[in-house]
Order: sequence, then C-alpha cells, then structure tokens
Amino acid sequence: MPMQRTAGESGRRAGRAGRWAMVAVLACVGCGPSRDEAIEPLEGLFGAAPPATVRIVHYYGESRGMDPSFAWVLEPIDNAYLNRLIAARGLKTPPPGDRPMSARYGFPAWWDHDRIEALPEVYFDDSPGLSRIWVDRPNGRLYIEFVGT
Repeated sequence: MPMQRTAGESGRRAGRAGRWAMVAVLACVGCGPSRDEAIEPLEGLFGAAPPATVRIVHYYGESRGMDPSFAWVLEPIDNAYLNRLIAARGLKTPPPGDRPMSARYGFPAWWDHDRIEALPEVYFDDSPGLSRIWVDRPNGRLYIEFVGT
C-alpha cells in the first residue's frame, strides 16, 4: 500500500519546492551578461576594453537582425579611455547649437533616451550606423551607443 502523507508533510514539501523555485527565478532575474560578454562587442566596435578601474553598470546587446544595437553605461569616467574610444571611431562633437539626430531604439528601461540625449557633452558619428558617447560629468558616467545599419 502506498505511503500516505499528512497535510503538514505535503505543505512542507510544497513550501520547500516553492522556495527553490523562487531562488531559481531570482537567480535568473539577476543573471545578466558577464563582464566579458559586455566587453567583447565594446572592444570590437570601439577598439578598446575598459580599464579595470571602470565598471560596466549596464549593458544591452542585440546582434541579431538587420540593425545590431548595443548600449553601455560605464563609471567612473576615465578621460584617457574616453579619448581612445573617440579616436577609435573618429567621433566628433556637433557644431555649437546642433545635436546629433535623435534615434529611438528598443533599449531597456535603464536607457533613458530623453535624459541621455539632453547631456551637453556628446561625441558621435552617424554614418554608417550610429556611434555615440554621451558624457555625464556630474554623475561620473559614460553612455555609449552603437546601432549598425
């Protein structure tokens, strides 16, 4: 005859299973790309990996489809590294009173287009594709965007 479980035993088992399921979900929600996964496209597109003193705060990468797109938020600002990135892509500043064309892509919620595009210091080249770096000096962050076309 099969062993029957009491309501208390079944509840404890279900509780344990539920806790493990929650741990698995939380672990996956916190799973993002590794630093190496975020560095590889940055190094490939901009010619230089960030120095060890620069932290990748956020990374988004979509390499499939017709328009691969990438975005990074780095901190703190390392001016020597910033200059290497600018030189590698041949980025320039816009003429006084001008701004790069606004481009809206399906980036994650942490990429606040309006706030980022309002930053006064920007370096860009919009052909071919979009390569842009916004510098948020008050908050010590670089916002880097690349969209291939």
